[in-house]
Order: sequence, then C-alpha cells, then structure tokens
Amino acid sequence: MRNKKEVTYFSVIAIFYLLTRLYLTLTYFDEYFDYDEGTYLLIARLINWGYLPYRDIFAVHPPLYYYTLALILRMFGDNYIIGRLFSVFLGFASLIIAYYVGKEVRNERLGIILAGFLAMNPTLLLTNFLAVQETFIEFFALISLYCLIRYLKTEKKHYAYLSLFLAGLGSTVKFTIIPHAISIYLALLIFRNKNIYRYLLKAKQIIVNKEQIKIITITYVLMTLVVSSFLVIFPTKATKDIMVVPGFCRMDNFYQTLPSLLLISIWFIFTAMSFRIKFVNAFLEIMSLIINDTKEILKYGLMILLPKIIVEGLLGLVSTTQYVNQTYLLQGARMWPVFNFFWYIGEVFNDVFSKRFDDLLFRFPIILLVLFVLIASLFKIDSSKNAIRGKLVILFLINFFVYFFMSPIVPFEKFLIPMWIILYIILLDFLLGSGLSKRQAIAFILAGILFLSIADFGIIYRYSEQRVIIRKYGNHSKELRDELELYLRENYTIKGKVYSANPMNTYYLNLGTAPRYLDLYGLAVLKELNASQFFKILKQENITHFICSTWCYITWPSKNLNNILRSLLRTLPSNYTLLYGSSYENGDTIELYSLEKNNSTITIKPYFGTLLLIVEGKYIGKMYVEDNKMVYNFKTTVSQLNENKYKIIQYSANKNKKHEFMAKIRSNGVIFYFKNSTTILVKFLSPIAVLNQTRETKSADGVILIIGDRKIKIYGEDLEITKISRTKIRIHGTTLILQEEW
Repeated sequence: MRNKKEVTYFSVIAIFYLLTRLYLTLTYFDEYFDYDEGTYLLIARLINWGYLPYRDIFAVHPPLYYYTLALILRMFGDNYIIGRLFSVFLGFASLIIAYYVGKEVRNERLGIILAGFLAMNPTLLLTNFLAVQETFIEFFALISLYCLIRYLKTEKKHYAYLSLFLAGLGSTVKFTIIPHAISIYLALLIFRNKNIYRYLLKAKQIIVNKEQIKIITITYVLMTLVVSSFLVIFPTKATKDIMVVPGFCRMDNFYQTLPSLLLISIWFIFTAMSFRIKFVNAFLEIMSLIINDTKEILKYGLMILLPKIIVEGLLGLVSTTQYVNQTYLLQGARMWPVFNFFWYIGEVFNDVFSKRFDDLLFRFPIILLVLFVLIASLFKIDSSKNAIRGKLVILFLINFFVYFFMSPIVPFEKFLIPMWIILYIILLDFLLGSGLSKRQAIAFILAGILFLSIADFGIIYRYSEQRVIIRKYGNHSKELRDELELYLRENYTIKGKVYSANPMNTYYLNLGTAPRYLDLYGLAVLKELNASQFFKILKQENITHFICSTWCYITWPSKNLNNILRSLLRTLPSNYTLLYGSSYENGDTIELYSLEKNNSTITIKPYFGTLLLIVEGKYIGKMYVEDNKMVYNFKTTVSQLNENKYKIIQYSANKNKKHEFMAKIRSNGVIFYFKNSTTILVKFLSPIAVLNQTRETKSADGVILIIGDRKIKIYGEDLEITKISRTKIRIHGTTLILQEEW
C-alpha cells in the first residue's frame, strides 16, 4: 500500500474484521452450525490420537483441512477456540489477497473496496470464525484468482500453472471449489485461443442482452401453459410433484429435473431462432480447435490434478480403498445437475413468499451490487472498458454454468462464495469505472455500508441478545454444555464410550466415542443409514452413554436422518436412564442418558422449558410450577442424585427465579416431593376425562385420568386437583404421585 490513506482504510477494515470475528469466536454457539465444527474438530483430535480418516473414521470431505486442523490443534492446543482462530487467520489473509486482486483488476481503490466488501459480507461473517472449511475455500479461491489475473496481464505461463495448482489444492479441502477450478481451467483454454474466445464473446453478447428479457418472459409464459395443461390432463399427485414451473416453485425431488430440462430447451430454441444461431458449425470448429490444442489441455489438467494426486493420494487413498466412495461418490447424491439453478431461485422466492426475509441477509451483497448497477444504468452512466473485467465476465459465466447446471453441489450461499467473489469484482469494477460523481459515489458507499451493517448486526445480535432473527434455537448451547460438564465433574464419572448425535458435544466435553460412526448426519444422509442399523451400531460399539441435544429436535430435509432422530427421542427416555437434562422454552436442550435398561412405565425429561411426562415411550403431557401468579416454564433442569432419585429445578423468565423439588421414579410411576404446598399446571397432549373427582375438586384418594387408551392415577398428600380445560389440570399439594393403572 503506497499511501497513508490506503493504510488507514485497510486498517479500519482490518479492525472491523477482527472485532466481529473474534467476538463471535468467543461467544457464538448454534447447534445448526456447530455440528460441522464438532465433526471436524473431533476428527482432528482423533488424527492426533492415531486414528486415520476414511479407514477408522467415516469422513466425507478431502483430507487437507482435517490434517491441517489436526496440526494446528497439536501445536497450539486442542480446543475449539484454537480451531476457530485458524479460520480467523485465513480470513484475514484472504482480505489481504482481495486487496491485491482488486489492485490488479483496476487500482488500489478497488482493492480497498473489495476487501471491505468481503469483511462485511454476511455469509463470510458467519464462516470466517467457525472451524469449518469455507474460509480455507475463500482463501484458495482468491489466491488462484489473483494468479489468473496476473497471467491475463503478463501472459507469463507460470501464473496460469500456479492458478490451476492452487485451485486444485483448494479442492483437497472441500469439493465445493471444484467448479471454480474447472472454470479457471476452461477459461485459460479459451483465453489462449483467439478463435474460441471470439465465439465465447458472441455467446456472452447473446446471453447478456436486453432481448433475453423478452425470450425469458415468453419461455416462462409458455412453460406455465404447458404445466397447467399437463396437470389438467393428468391430475395425479405424482404429476403435481413432478410438473412445476422451475424457479417459481420449490424444487425438492429428482424428477423435477424433467421440467427443468424442458424449460431450458424452450429457452434455447427461442434464443437460437431470435439470434439466428448456427451453432452446429461453431461447435464443430471449437471442437477442432480444442483437439489441436491437446498438449496444453493436458498440461493444464495435470496442474489441477497434481495437488490432488499428492495430497489425496498420500492422505486419503493410501489409508483405504473406501476414500473415493466416501468423499466423492456418496456426495454426488446430494443434488442433481441442471436442477441447481432452479432450486436456488425457488428457495429465494419461497423465502419471500413465506416472509422469511431474514434469510435474505446472506444475499444482501449481490442484491446491493445489482441494485447499484441498475441505478447507474437508469441514469445512463456508462462504465469505462476494462479488458480484465471483460475476461472475468467470461470466467463468471463459466462458473455460473458449472456451479448451477453441471455440478451436484447444493447451492447454499457459503458454497457459492468462489463464484460470487468474481461477480463482486465485476460489478464493483463497473461502478468504479462509471462516471459517478463524487456525491453519487459517496451515496453508494454509505448505502452499502448501511445495509451490510444491518445484515451483520442481525447475525451477531440474534445470538448475543438471544433474539429470534434467523432461527429460534442455539442461543443457550454453550451454557447447556457447561452445565452438563459441571454435573459430570461433580456428580458422575462416565466410564465407557459416549455417542452424541451432535459431535460438538463429544468434543466440547472431552468424551470418548466410536470414531468410525461419529458423523451421524453423513451416515444417514449420504450412506442412507436407518434407525435399526444405527441402534445395532451402538450395541456393536459398546456405547454406554448417549447425549441428545437441540440438534436432535431440528427437522432436517433427510428422511433417514429424521427417522433416526425421532426414534432416538422416543426410545431413550422410555427405555434408558436419564442422568441429566436441561431445556429452555425455545427448545434448546441437552440430555445425557445411561444405556442401562429402565423398567419404569412412567418417566420424565425436560422439554421446551417444562417437565415432560412419558408413559411407555409416548409423550402424554408437560408440567411446570405456578407460584404467586408466576410461571416456571422458562427452563427446566433434571439431574439424577442416585439410582432413581432426581432433583428438578424450574426457572421463570421473570427475574430468573427458580423453584426446586425432588422426584423419585418407581416401576409403575413417579413421585414428586415439594418443600411447601405447591401449585403445578399440567398440560396434556390429548383431551382428558377425570374420574371420581369430587365437587369441591378435593379427593383424599386422588383421581384417575383417562388419556386416550391409558389410565393415570393422581394422588398424594394435601392434594387439590382442578380440571381447568379439556387438556389442562391444576394440582396443589406437597406430594404428588402419578401412577399408571391397568
């Protein structure tokens, strides 16, 4: 950086980056995200213990990140903060590279703006501090792009080779960068051949053309008519599931690739007719040119494959023949080519129509830049030509085609970062090259900072202030784990292996596990493990304890995974012994079970801030204390004191007051002991009938509740029972006994 002004601007960006990422590093936990963190951290720990991924551990990504993270943990300490700081470091290095990328494309100003744009990018904000691969991918995408731009400016071949090598090395971290690597490979072949480049420029002019607005409109109107007619003629459920208008409807099954292909075909026919494309001759000529350039094609291909051969060969293939199957073949089932683009657009429309505008936070950067370019075009502000930008447009179009129409990668925002970075550069360069006045430029910059700051603030605020912005869960994950750790340290020593549905619990609590099966998500989604197979694995691996947490209560797209989790949530509390459990009203939960047989017909566990009553595996109702017009259903904690005796603490949301009582599990029921006469509200999940209830709602012998096909007797000392609705009763007393009647 040449002058003080640049240094000052970059320093401000750096400070913002470090403050936000370090704050999140130390405070942020969300079970939706930290599952992956826990998996990778646990794999890295196991590598340091002598286990090998793919052979001893079911692992679904290439090895470079696993082994690099293992080295970092070995050198600096084995805890999640060290793993996260590695990502923070990589993200900071990426900002420096971004500056030089922008500088090469146009000037130092573009470098500063690009670095600032990435520092404030909401998707990167949420990945730069996590111990996951995405920041590594960002790093390799930027550095390979830098080398490519250097090649375009200098035509020195070693930059082209280095760009391909670095992109290939990035693909040994995670396969989501492979489309980026393929795009650089194809772009280099195109740029070195003037005739092929000429054809691609013509294709770009056809695709990026105002006439396309008419063509796309006609295509979608015709497609809507076709789908409507088809549904009228064949009005079956199968037809409704398959025949959709791609992009406007949510895409969720493989067979919807058929209407996607139909829509693309209609668009292609109208485009060919409108622009009078003679594509056959052009295609044959391009193929001829490619064949004549075979030597360079092979050289470029070798530069991408070389790091894969070295890294994946030594760290993957050498360990087991299962490597290719686990990392590549299984991953191909997650999404289908052609389908991706329409899935992505359908998700955007679904978010808008469902009023989930908070999910649009991650798309703010693209929305803003496109908006600014449209505003500039509206006022007829032209942009000066930039040869590098023109070639980056070609690179972006190739990226777009490969990511959305060829690859099986699920098009989540974090997986598309390599492609979006190219588009950021193109649009920012367009704006910088336009004839914006100083006032207009300042207005654009301030608007960009404002909206990106709102997005960033939302992401941070939803956790730190426990507000619901994107998801309703995850706010209390660290607190729950710390409390379980305290319980284990003071009350219980685990001897044997522990399985946690979320590996972060196993890693965070430093517990032993079954290495081969630690990734339940990967096993269920990619290997299609079912519930019966999973329980068989637990038995074979001699698992003695199980941890359920918030992650188990999330509804996932995978049918297999949901079946396993639902089966777990039914089986554990009714068949095994709860040692500790804690749950908040928003659903944040953690539960520790001993896999020793539990023979009681009525059991309890914490559930959404209350105490759940379970009869032979079926949830029948939930209860919580009411006292002086205050309800204690904000949080419930259950901890085992001895074999069948539990301490229960229920907390209120108001001033965090708590009410403590005891419970004893018997073979046919449960007894609750209160220090003083206490009021309990019980909400049943089904309508109830109350038998032998006195007029004054008092009964020395208690009452019998009919809940579906079950009879539950309620009795105790100084008991007063009042039915207040079809599903609610209020109980007042010092001892409460629930017992199943036959």
